[in-house]
Amino acid sequence: MNAQPIAVGSGAPDFSLKNIDGAAVSLSDYVNEKGVMVIFSCNPCPYVKAYEDRMIALHNEFAPQGAPVDSYFGLMPHASPVGSSSVRTHISL
Repeated sequence: MNAQPIAVGSGAPDFSLKNIDGAAVSLSDYVNEKGVMVIFSCNPCPYVKAYEDRMIALHNEFAPQGAPVDSYFGLMPHASPVGSSSVRTHISL
């Protein structure tokens, strides 16, 4: 993968990651939403753990308005998955 800069104000490029069930989830899956908040984080991180309730609150506030929160956890091989069923969690490879 070759990361390229994105101009301020431009749309996000589509990407695809596997969810916890192994199915591919893409940004384009949300084409009918008003928006989507994507959070890339690391579940063993103490800061991520401290902000989990805030991420859930963001999802609960904005998902009904058409802007859900999706959180992608980049796991280390030895880390065990930690997530909340209130925020749709996806695990990247």
